[in-house]
Amino acid sequence: MDKRFASGTDAIGRTPAEPDEISVEPEDEPFNERATDHWPAIGLKAGAAALLGIALIAWPAMTVAALVAVFAAYCFADALFSVILATHHARIGSGWLALGAVGLIDAITGIVALARPAATVDALLTMVTAWAIIVGLATIFGAGQLRPDHGRGWLIGSGLAIFFAGVLLGIGPALGFEVVKSFLAVGLLVSGAFLFALAYQLRLHRGDHHHAQRPAWRAATSHGEWR
Repeated sequence: MDKRFASGTDAIGRTPAEPDEISVEPEDEPFNERATDHWPAIGLKAGAAALLGIALIAWPAMTVAALVAVFAAYCFADALFSVILATHHARIGSGWLALGAVGLIDAITGIVALARPAATVDALLTMVTAWAIIVGLATIFGAGQLRPDHGRGWLIGSGLAIFFAGVLLGIGPALGFEVVKSFLAVGLLVSGAFLFALAYQLRLHRGDHHHAQRPAWRAATSHGEWR
């Protein structure tokens, strides 16, 4: 018998994986591993969306100018978190495009909002509608690289919530300012809830990747033997 096979290695000298080792598809590993490390940033994005949604509901006397200012602040906060995530993912060459697009759209929208503090309801509606549809689609597109067990469904749900809020705003321009606030608030609250769930699921999987990539000597000692 070939000594390689007798010693437990395959034809090219690799040792078969232990039964308790975690197997991750190579093409998914870099993006998903880094995503688990970034669960706090996802949680902050969720918190920003939830806070804006709550503000829209809890501030019944909010004027158009106040809504523009609050919405601009949210856009800049979300842009910051998205750019941070995109920068980190760019180091592995994957998963950064959609995040970068979200950050760019957020920043542009925030700048336009600040440049038009006295915007009319129609102008505000057009701006928020375009933002919601583009950001929603970019989020859904970016979810494709996330593994299902790492929260792909939660990220898709977050994008869909923002996207459909934009669609509702687009088809109801004559419904009035209060309706605009309600649609936007519900979309942000639902999106934030999905992002919170995503952050929690990524946190749960963070230890899986670190266990799978431990140095050989540390894995050996944890099993009480050298490999």
